[in-house]
Amino acid sequence: MLQDQLTQLENQANSIARIEALQMSITNLKSGWKTIEKTAGDARAELKKVFIAGNPNPPTSARSSSSRKGEWLLLFEPRKDAGRSRPRP
Repeated sequence: MLQDQLTQLENQANSIARIEALQMSITNLKSGWKTIEKTAGDARAELKKVFIAGNPNPPTSARSSSSRKGEWLLLFEPRKDAGRSRPRP
């Protein structure tokens, strides 16, 4: 019984830590986005230019066979401890 309660507390602490890390990541993303908008004017266009159009090594082999433009395959397997299932091929 005590072990079950300790396990439950550990799980709750892990969940809270994940939520806090997610909130920090979202805050950092918003801050970075605003910084790009201030310097380039249009963050979306600037990121597309840098990471897609200006990519000297485009991942052409990673393109999905789907007919939807811009769809990419997931090229990594999420960490097992992240609570996610393995991506589908």
